[in-house]
Amino acid sequence: MARLFRFLTFLFACLAPFGAQSGQFSVNPVRVELAPDNPIAVLKITNQGQEPLTLQTRTLAWDQNTEGDKFSPSREVLATPPLFTLAPGAEQIVRVGMRRPFDPQRELTYRLFFEEVLPPPSPDFRGIRMALNVSLPVFAGQSEKFKSQVKWRLERTPEGMMLHARNDGSAHLQARALKLTAATGGAPLVIMEGNFYILPMKERVWPIKLESLPQSAAYRLEAETDAGKLNIELTPEALQER
Repeated sequence: MARLFRFLTFLFACLAPFGAQSGQFSVNPVRVELAPDNPIAVLKITNQGQEPLTLQTRTLAWDQNTEGDKFSPSREVLATPPLFTLAPGAEQIVRVGMRRPFDPQRELTYRLFFEEVLPPPSPDFRGIRMALNVSLPVFAGQSEKFKSQVKWRLERTPEGMMLHARNDGSAHLQARALKLTAATGGAPLVIMEGNFYILPMKERVWPIKLESLPQSAAYRLEAETDAGKLNIELTPEALQER
């Protein structure tokens, strides 16, 4: 069940630019941005199913390391109401706000989870019931002041090629559809579909399988990001001693 929850969370996070929606409920907007002059965000949750729906909210601190996203309990962001029931077709307003001062040096990052609370099964029920979960990013800070500053590099390791993205800036970078081609041109060698975030002062790593290419080859990395189009040439580095 924990693996299933992580998969659903990843799925809805990747769908965020196009709207987070399950078979039973939708959330609009799909991204929360809080700032000193706009400390409260308003979300609309709609029950699109044919049965009553009960949802609870959770807010977690969102961190990253080279192994992936990390979440931890946090009371720094408040979502209210924390528990509510929607009739079929009904809507609910959820307000999200900060409970701590904004950081003047960098953006703060959280995740807001909407988790379905399943009713007790009927006595004659047989089968598997699946609770639906939607996860939204929450960014808190002065968006006009904070900027991302991401450095990309390729590294050869005994396990294959690794793509690194190190963000030394004060705000996140959102990248979509990473494409790696030979520097000399041609069709993409690797396409990684998804909606990827590199949080401020964090590093993210993707494994790349390119064992059949020359060791001295250079590559071109392309992607759409919220800071503009990414189009850079990368030469793989040798494995660094650690």
